Amino acid sequence: MLLAHESCICKPCTGFDAMTAMLALMKTIGGIHLAALFAGIVWSSGATASTAGATTIDQHNRPNILLIVIDDLGYTDLGSFGGEIRTPNIDNLARRGTRFTNFYVSPNCAPTRSMLLSGLDHHVSGHGTMLEHIAPNQRGKPGYEGYLNERVRPLAEVVKDAGYNTYMLGKWHLGLTEEKSPAASGFEKSFALLLGGGSHFSDKMGLTSKFPEALYREDGVLVEELPDGFYSTDFYTDEAISYLSNHRDPDKPFFMYLAYTAPHWPLQVPDHALDLYQGVYDEGYEELRELRIRKARQLGILSGPSTTSLRPPVVPQWDSLAEDLRKTQARRMEIYASMVDLVDRNVGRVLAYVERIGELDNTIVLVMSDNGAEGNRRFTIGGDDWVERNFDHSYEAMGRRGSYVYLGPGWAQASMGPFRLWKAHTTEGGIRAPLVIAGPGVSSPGSIEQSVTTVRDLYPTLLDVAETKVLPSSAGHVGNGTSLLPLLAGRSDRIREVDEILGWEIFGGRAIRAGDWKLTRVAGPNGSDQWELFNVHLDPGETQDLADSNPERFAHMLELWESYAEQNGVVLPEGKVHGAWGDVD
Repeated sequence: MLLAHESCICKPCTGFDAMTAMLALMKTIGGIHLAALFAGIVWSSGATASTAGATTIDQHNRPNILLIVIDDLGYTDLGSFGGEIRTPNIDNLARRGTRFTNFYVSPNCAPTRSMLLSGLDHHVSGHGTMLEHIAPNQRGKPGYEGYLNERVRPLAEVVKDAGYNTYMLGKWHLGLTEEKSPAASGFEKSFALLLGGGSHFSDKMGLTSKFPEALYREDGVLVEELPDGFYSTDFYTDEAISYLSNHRDPDKPFFMYLAYTAPHWPLQVPDHALDLYQGVYDEGYEELRELRIRKARQLGILSGPSTTSLRPPVVPQWDSLAEDLRKTQARRMEIYASMVDLVDRNVGRVLAYVERIGELDNTIVLVMSDNGAEGNRRFTIGGDDWVERNFDHSYEAMGRRGSYVYLGPGWAQASMGPFRLWKAHTTEGGIRAPLVIAGPGVSSPGSIEQSVTTVRDLYPTLLDVAETKVLPSSAGHVGNGTSLLPLLAGRSDRIREVDEILGWEIFGGRAIRAGDWKLTRVAGPNGSDQWELFNVHLDPGETQDLADSNPERFAHMLELWESYAEQNGVVLPEGKVHGAWGDVD
């Protein structure tokens, strides 16, 4: 594969270069129109990037594994899923691989990550809820430890025992102590952010007064100071390349878990990236949502019957906002887009290095998000004025070191396309995520897979790639994930029975899916905390509650939920779950 330039491995970078030229031209003539930016995207029809033929897994030369998680990435943020943000490197992976359009995760980050690295439901593996928001009646209960518990056989530990070099960079959020760190979970080299987020710069500012400092561990040891010039996305990439350069046994395959903390709030970028998307979002989140949905349908990401969720009350109409508020809102999305753009450039750097050492063709690459986009209000999440006192909230400071900016509900709803709500909710907007898998074993480059899949499926998939298994006795619990390799290889059109049950719960919000039917109960300020029944194949926007017209179906689905909760040890929180959805008016 020919490299177009150092930060991008697409060949040639037609879409990226055309977009850059268009932006430069439009700036000179006084502004950028969002529709014009979409018009410059040529991914679906005009791109000439290489789509190499399918490769198979060499049973005598096991593939490397590069698992990339992008924190709080929305469903339509990537160009290959309908977005206008420049993501040529990940889009090129989509051309070489498979995009999964019905890939389900938890509504929140730590539960998703615990399932990813264990293959078990998060109520079993130790993250029944977010430790930051645990209810008093959940404390001390099995499955609510706040770290990967004794039932888990961590993925890195298994593949390490199978002969892989193992590396971890970025967000951990699965345990604070050295005994619960990546170093104790099978990773030979690691540099990990322990908490859910923090400043992306070296100041190590935390998210709340409860956790005022961003904590890191390197190979299990607490990091006292970050280096000058630290920016999370760039630093994790530098370290990833260093690990492969200085700590790789060339006679072993490698497993790298690269968990970028961008674009998790606070939204921050280096100065050179502050204005990459200046003016692009001036027409507002409603316009952006419409354009992204249209593009996703053109790409085949959204197909069949389609409904678009109703605008929730917390999202004001763009035209109703005062001019200064529209300006501030647009700036949020500009910075967010720059963060995603920088993640893609750094993914390109890693892939370019893997190619340079001759390993790209034998590396299976997975790119995913951990939950829906962040639409919750986060300004006083700590319940006090700590954020107000410690950060600069001026317009000029937005996106810089020392600022505190979050995406907000309007842009998050646009980011999730037609789906309802966003992160922290058991609606489709909280649990539907993008997934791209490329490399050995993919039989149809550029394919779109619409089968229902979950994050728990990735654990058995990667064990299959590594040609190893975990016996139920050693895992302590049998997971319900299923390997995706038959789908990737074209040997099967689905990996689970049509009516197989999938369940969710977080902060008292609940959902159960069986076939096309989904029963959900939305807790918090954006829901009624009442059960609702939807056919999510016909109504992915969850607009028509069918509970009253389908009483037998409703009763059956409720029984399925209760069975799921009992089997997985769900402990519903009692009382208010403070801060789970951010600020509440």
